[in-house]
Amino acid sequence: MTVHNSEISTAFRDLADLLEIEGANRFRVRAYRNAAATIDDQTRSLAAMMDAGEDLSALPGIGADLAGRIAGMIETGTLDLLEETRAEVPEAATALTAIAGIGPKRARALVDALEIETADAMRAAAEAGQVAEVPGFGPKLQDLIARGLAEGVGQDARMRIDRAEDFAEPLIAFIRGLDGVKRAEVAGSYRRRKESVGDLDILIAARRDAG
Repeated sequence: MTVHNSEISTAFRDLADLLEIEGANRFRVRAYRNAAATIDDQTRSLAAMMDAGEDLSALPGIGADLAGRIAGMIETGTLDLLEETRAEVPEAATALTAIAGIGPKRARALVDALEIETADAMRAAAEAGQVAEVPGFGPKLQDLIARGLAEGVGQDARMRIDRAEDFAEPLIAFIRGLDGVKRAEVAGSYRRRKESVGDLDILIAARRDAG
């Protein structure tokens, strides 16, 4: 399974958020954010570059340590440090950072103040009016948090068009190669070249007996 650049940069950004929640060194957090930006800027697949024997540590802001983590993710499909860090951070804090306006530091402050671990418990606290009682928060943020957690913010997040291409183009090529498929096109916001897309809507014309 090919690991796309967008998957690596997203993993790095998620790791940076989790490290910030944990109170990690700000330079370390920034290093992962800068590396994610560098990865997004690449026009070539990092997996292909690694297969060709190219030195990923030569990319701006990557270095040997981050290049090693990229290589590990390309080989296994998982960023080990992300999974390890995710297991150490309260679920509630991670869920809160998916809500616009709630950064890692504010999420951690709220989790610590209310001594809450899960997203469901945080939602219940917001609906019960406990969030507004925490210094630095208030009714507006409380409503935002209650609504965001109720709607499952982050579960259906939109993807930038250039990242969506990493998934759409190989997928549509695979579908077009299937026996009986006459035509296959990506529709919706992707076809209209919007800045971001949600689901990939694919229209397929095939023989009735194609299965």
